[in-house]
Amino acid sequence: MYSRSVIRSLLVILLALSTSIPALAISVNEYPIPSGGSAYQIITGPDGNMWFTIPSRASIGRITPKGVITEFPLPSPFSSPQEITTGPDGNLWFTEKASIGDYRIGRITPGGAITEFPLPSGSILPLSLINGNNGALYYHAINKLVRFAMNGTITEYPITNSTRLGGIYASLAADASGNIHCIQARQYEDTLITEYFHIKLTPDGALTDRSLGRLPGYSLWHLAQGPDGNVWYSAGIFDPVFAGYPIFSGFFRLREPPDSSPISTGLNAPIRFISAPDGSFWFFSSTGYATNIIGKATIDGKFIQYETKGLPSFEALTAGPDGNIWLIEGERNSIVKLTPDSPTGAVVTRASSFVAGSVAPDSIATVFGSSLAPATEAATSLPLPTTLAGVSVKIRDSGGVERATQLFFVSGSQINFLVPSGISMGNATVTVTGEGGRTIIDGTLIIDDITPGLFAANSSGSGVAAAVVLRVKADGSQSYEPVARLDENNNLAPVPIDLGPATDQVYLILYGSGIRGNSKLGDVRAVYGIQGLPVVFAGAQGDFPGLDQVNVLLSRDITTRGEQYVEVTVAGRHTNKVRINIR
Repeated sequence: MYSRSVIRSLLVILLALSTSIPALAISVNEYPIPSGGSAYQIITGPDGNMWFTIPSRASIGRITPKGVITEFPLPSPFSSPQEITTGPDGNLWFTEKASIGDYRIGRITPGGAITEFPLPSGSILPLSLINGNNGALYYHAINKLVRFAMNGTITEYPITNSTRLGGIYASLAADASGNIHCIQARQYEDTLITEYFHIKLTPDGALTDRSLGRLPGYSLWHLAQGPDGNVWYSAGIFDPVFAGYPIFSGFFRLREPPDSSPISTGLNAPIRFISAPDGSFWFFSSTGYATNIIGKATIDGKFIQYETKGLPSFEALTAGPDGNIWLIEGERNSIVKLTPDSPTGAVVTRASSFVAGSVAPDSIATVFGSSLAPATEAATSLPLPTTLAGVSVKIRDSGGVERATQLFFVSGSQINFLVPSGISMGNATVTVTGEGGRTIIDGTLIIDDITPGLFAANSSGSGVAAAVVLRVKADGSQSYEPVARLDENNNLAPVPIDLGPATDQVYLILYGSGIRGNSKLGDVRAVYGIQGLPVVFAGAQGDFPGLDQVNVLLSRDITTRGEQYVEVTVAGRHTNKVRINIR
């Protein structure tokens, strides 16, 4: 049982209007690869289909916008195709390892006819195969760029500065003028500083380079053309003290200094990205343990993220001609289609983190829109009502069953509701209705069993945690202490948590939603900064509908101190990060 002040604070957070910009609603369809093979790279072909490599099955796959998959075996049953790209001749081209020392460039026509071009003796497996936008393909090897003409002619361009270590660091990219770009790295001994060099190869074979600077704590991931026509790279800045702890992730224009005008993706590392026809970056993100977050960022700096149906991890993505995002799911050996809903439709997110894509039964969710309710009204009693200000919300699940939801709060732009229990997993629709059953707005969502998120004290999905500290003294007495306070500028700041004498047991109680669907406490992990903390309870809070809590023991062997982010992982799925301060 918790104090009235704690419950009152949670009510304020749950019923507050969000200042976050919500994502589009989405739906997800998954198409298993018939052979059971694991795909590696995917590209949109000139024929309007998506093409992908299947190294484990020595074949090239094709999937139509309707989800029909065809596999085309390579001539050698032991070969392993890797990269794939569209060629300037209207065919698909791919890299291939036939055996040790036997590497090839392959061509497959839209009809499935395959031709292989052996590479010269002594070659290594071609990496980052791209269309150079100048009538040829390009790939890279260690300290060299290679031009591959459509007739099989190969021209090598050595990068001769041997003082640079590690060869090509980021993937290749071509700009609209046919220049080829890559990044090479030099690590300075006994430091965390890396110097990056931008290598440019012009269509007539001129090779130039320039230093991007000595960048402490930087890590680069991917290089590609952005929606504005410029070449961009994705990178992260890591804490120089706590290695592996990101303090910034995002996109940087290659033509500008690394510290100018980046597009932030928060702490979500954009491992691989594409430029989509909607004028934005789409990417899949690593949170340090998995790559199951899908993000979207715009040139003007807006960033949104999705977690989709609990899919374990992604390997590659492409924008389909149908306006959908197509991805390779790496653990279940399938191709995934992510369909963004219309911008005019209802958008459903987790009320805790405002992550779109999926919500769980018995979790607290938020629907965004315009003119949703004629007035602002909040629930004042339990059980929660199904109508507020004349407005109701219904969900139709994948089995066709429609259920009314219980409502916490309604306003013109936002409704907070409880996802019904017993609802079927999969794609679902949401409908907001007014007086007389009039439809106000509808949209799509995904029902999943676990969709964890943590509440923040400022109701934004980030910032100081909506949490309390429980202190248990040696005599068994208990007391609750705040985690957040208002500073001199009237902003929320974390209260330093004093672990006290060795006889005290101190617990951090984090509040969230979408967690209770997990049945194994061992599947729940908490990280403070970069240090794991023991979780002693994770489940329903018990006093408030849809509210879950995670109890974390703050042991005295915590070496990471000060203001840090806390993140919880539930069955491999990550929450948003919130801040606390341990003295």
